[in-house]
Amino acid sequence: MRVVTALLGAALTLLLVADLINAMLVPRGGFSPIARMTRRMVTGSYRLATRVTSDYPRQHRILATAGPVAVLMQLIVYVASLILTMGMVVYGLSPLDGTTSLYQSGATLTTLGIVAPVTAASAIATFVAAFLGLVAIAVFIGYLLAIYAAYSARESLVSRWSLLAGEPAWAPAVFARASMLGRSPVDVLDAERWTDWMCELRTNTTVSPVLLWFRSPSPMRHWTTTMLSVLDTASLRLACGITASRDDDIILVTEGVVTARVLMGQRGDDNLCVEEEVLAALRKGGTSKAAEITEAEWEECFSILSSTGFVDRHLSAEAFRCFQALRSLYAPWVTQVAKQVHATPAPWSGPRAPGIAVMYPRMPASLDEEGRR
Repeated sequence: MRVVTALLGAALTLLLVADLINAMLVPRGGFSPIARMTRRMVTGSYRLATRVTSDYPRQHRILATAGPVAVLMQLIVYVASLILTMGMVVYGLSPLDGTTSLYQSGATLTTLGIVAPVTAASAIATFVAAFLGLVAIAVFIGYLLAIYAAYSARESLVSRWSLLAGEPAWAPAVFARASMLGRSPVDVLDAERWTDWMCELRTNTTVSPVLLWFRSPSPMRHWTTTMLSVLDTASLRLACGITASRDDDIILVTEGVVTARVLMGQRGDDNLCVEEEVLAALRKGGTSKAAEITEAEWEECFSILSSTGFVDRHLSAEAFRCFQALRSLYAPWVTQVAKQVHATPAPWSGPRAPGIAVMYPRMPASLDEEGRR
């Protein structure tokens, strides 16, 4: 019976180590059910906690620690599970009882070294447990450094975008503020830089899904609403014909569509197929409800664009059809993610929990009332 327990403990230990490697070391986002289950339990608990209030800033404060706690809980679950499985190995290789075996396993894995091995076989198990404890801590530290490096890279551009897009970020605000500053609409968006940002977001979130739950310091900023406003800005430039580099904006929207679908767990769409969809939307336009923007919202947007002098009023209907077609390619996916992680309720970012009102960014004084009319 003890031999069977030892073998079972060794097998479970190998599975735990494989799960740990897939969760924190494999760059392709390997299969790690323990990490995924832990993350879902933590974030699900936080989502339930947000129901105690309908005030969004309070919800933001509640959710602020969801990502870090999920990462910490992963370490706790791995270490606790390794103590249990290595305790089974020690129990099977020594005459110790169950409680003492767990005590020896825990003391060894946490590198306390306060328990001496009983037999030669248990000594080997003790050395293995000590090594696994060091590996788990080292991997976790490296994982933390990688997560916060990716977080800093993501948020630095999010913060910079808020200077032009407002807080929360909204595409029409980009053009309104550009007009106030005397900037051309072709200069408001660096398509190449934001394409790189989309690529990095897709890669980093695939490797570390918990990054979805790391939030901006300010409740008025969120990476999902930034992503949506950037894609909306590029789509508006394409739809209204005010882009300096049509190809760069098409590539940006294409990468945004691919990233949005990957974030929701979709697979099988490469960039070439998506680019063909973007080009078809530009040629044919559309009236898809998947764009998730009403005619009233479009009129609000286009009144801002026309007030800045960037577009002619008579182009509204044609631009709307083109914008709808482009937006329907990415908006359903991004708004789903925004709802899932309780992102800032920015305009055009989809519904939130009941009672959470849409928040608009501050507009230039000359456009604040006219653009919202």
